[in-house]
Amino acid sequence: MSAERRKWCLLTACDEGFADISSISVPTMERYAETYGMDFDWVQKTPKDRSPHWQKIYSAQEKFEAGYEFVFWVDADAMFLRYDIDIRSQIDDRHDFYFAREEHIRREWGVERLNSGVWVMRNTPLTRKFLAEVALQPDMQGPNWHDQAAIMVVFGFLSMIDDGLNRADRPVSEYTTRLRMLPLRWNCIAGNDTDPRTVIRHFAGHDRITKRLGMELEVQLQRLRDEYQLTDETAEDLRFRIYKGYWNHKHGWDPEGSLKELTERQTRLDTVHRALKNEHDELLRKVGSRSWLLRTWWRTTRSKLYGASHGDGSANRH
Repeated sequence: MSAERRKWCLLTACDEGFADISSISVPTMERYAETYGMDFDWVQKTPKDRSPHWQKIYSAQEKFEAGYEFVFWVDADAMFLRYDIDIRSQIDDRHDFYFAREEHIRREWGVERLNSGVWVMRNTPLTRKFLAEVALQPDMQGPNWHDQAAIMVVFGFLSMIDDGLNRADRPVSEYTTRLRMLPLRWNCIAGNDTDPRTVIRHFAGHDRITKRLGMELEVQLQRLRDEYQLTDETAEDLRFRIYKGYWNHKHGWDPEGSLKELTERQTRLDTVHRALKNEHDELLRKVGSRSWLLRTWWRTTRSKLYGASHGDGSANRH
């Protein structure tokens, strides 16, 4: 193992009870880690005396004790969508904690909130002290998400905690001065936050079936993106047309109807992919490697992709 590789550990955790989700997300993490020369560890256990969410804190402490310089945590219900942006481009010497906010929370509640589903921490005495304080916090119930609320408390971001007390923030400067907020693309919450250059899609807050269906759709979209070299804007537009707003709880959530709709859309996407793949292979046989002809082909068949999947594609964005 090279010294450079040993610096970074991409980390996730879940037990066998989450296998239907991790079977989709973990391969994307393995691919990302391999792309950027990081170690990857999938911790397949959860605490016996606390909620599973706390495993990220304990596992991060273990990795720092093992000598890693950085831990890059990604929840098991989050997946990488692209592999051409290195997280290390966000790292500087002035910060030790890197988190993303939940933008949709700010829009709805008037405050921003940290999400602990994706983060990076640097191995420093300050970071180890921070994690120790987080681990000592009580296991909060309700909408506070256990470790996430504990992290907010230790940072002093009390207004982010939905406990009905409406407390003012009391930032702990030794920590907050070393905190940097990541761009939204590093932790895009499915159905709420959007960014055409999304690196990680996080299926937080959805039921198990919806998580899996959404992740399976993303796998199909990734295949299309890779094979046909879709631009960021085209891929995001296609994603929106397929989802057609069903992730967005503001428009009413009908689980049975949404499940049926998502299943039908995945079936149509599979059909479109097979048709385009056959057409693409046939063109390759005819023209070989003349890429300009392939580009021409893609421009003319892109409308088929949209049309076959979504009719007139008249859904409004929200």
